[in-house]
Amino acid sequence: MDNSITVAIIGLVGAIIVALIQKSRKENKEDHNVVAELLHDVSRDVSKVEVKLDHVEYKLDTHIKEHKTTKPAASPKKK
Repeated sequence: MDNSITVAIIGLVGAIIVALIQKSRKENKEDHNVVAELLHDVSRDVSKVEVKLDHVEYKLDTHIKEHKTTKPAASPKKK
């Protein structure tokens, strides 16, 4: 009788440990999916920012080139 009770207790403890591990794995997978989706959104936003920065860089380069190629108008002398 003592052996059967010991085996049942060991089996019960083992089953509880396995159930906790499985639950933890499921939660981890769900968390991973949430984080993966958020990273996808961040990546998309970074791409948009890069496009906008490229546009600003082009406009700034064009503006600087205009200043280099055009001579400033002579300012009137003060008396």
